[in-house]
Amino acid sequence: MLSDTAVILAAGLGTRLGKHMPKGLVPVAGYPMLSYSLGFLHACNVRRIVLVGGFQFSELEAIARSLDPKIEPVLNTNYEQGNIVSLACGLERVAEGGVLLFHADHIFRADIAERVRQARGKGMTVFTDHDRLLGADDMKVATDGTGKFFKRASKQLRDYRCGYVGITYCGPDMLPLYRKAVEEVIRGEGPLVSSEWAMQYLADQGAPIRIADISGSRWLEVDYPEELARADEEIRTHGSLYPKAI
Repeated sequence: MLSDTAVILAAGLGTRLGKHMPKGLVPVAGYPMLSYSLGFLHACNVRRIVLVGGFQFSELEAIARSLDPKIEPVLNTNYEQGNIVSLACGLERVAEGGVLLFHADHIFRADIAERVRQARGKGMTVFTDHDRLLGADDMKVATDGTGKFFKRASKQLRDYRCGYVGITYCGPDMLPLYRKAVEEVIRGEGPLVSSEWAMQYLADQGAPIRIADISGSRWLEVDYPEELARADEEIRTHGSLYPKAI
């Protein structure tokens, strides 16, 4: 597990948030959002962290290196396309070991890192929760009858069991298949789709993808100004529960 690499997708423009900067640099309770990503991933005990940036890349790279000198920033020149292109850029930097996929606009409490550590190993795992009220912009997940294996993910699903929290783990045994899935999705669907299409491709091919439930703890997604305000208040109130790199 110590050979795992985390890939942070952080190339987007963050248009919905209304800030003219990468979301990873948007301050939450006085610290850039990226600081919380790095703090959480350090708590997950990954060996490497690859940061895929695009919009205002030089600024993102400078702040990232100040937070973690060992971080490996990668430029996605096609950052205005879907984030599956960023995933492809990140996977190009991973020759061996497992991959922990992470989104830069998500902030997790420290206790969730323990659940991530326990779920890593072989195969692929999608992290979900079932204790949120999911809205139109949330990624819904349908499972098999046992609730243990992933079947489908879409924001438009009407029949679903849980919500995706933006973390996917791919073990070293699945890495070649994951890489191929990304390539096939881009070839077949084009570069404008999301990274979740890759795990959907694998599920459609019959690959068993486990579900790992992180319900019972708190995590934050920051897409809109009102979510940023809630995140700022939450961390100012419960900051010790959210690891950060400072």
